[in-house]
Amino acid sequence: VLIKALVGGKFQFPDDVELVSALYVIKFPENFLQPVELEMQHCVTLKSSHEFKYLSFIIAPIDESVPPYKFQFIEGGKFYTDSPYGMIVCSKFCIMGIGKKINGVDPYTSSDEEEDASDP
Repeated sequence: VLIKALVGGKFQFPDDVELVSALYVIKFPENFLQPVELEMQHCVTLKSSHEFKYLSFIIAPIDESVPPYKFQFIEGGKFYTDSPYGMIVCSKFCIMGIGKKINGVDPYTSSDEEEDASDP
């Protein structure tokens, strides 16, 4: 498995997201069939478990597309209080990092669900 940190590039992140880790290209050999557990460092201090909802792994698939690479939130992964690391299982060629929602909204809630929740 090849894991390489990126220094720069053309990237498009979801709205209201702040990148809080390095971005890494993750590449698997063709005959490598098992997913791997990755540990990534982020720069957010988590003091309680309720703050985990503000962090998420973000991923941009690498295929025939050309930059800018479009990132999206992915479910899964683990974050820990008093630790600058998160862990996630990965099994495909991609660019991955960790993002923090700036406005504190759950990254997995669609805008339609947010509007429905605000209606009395």
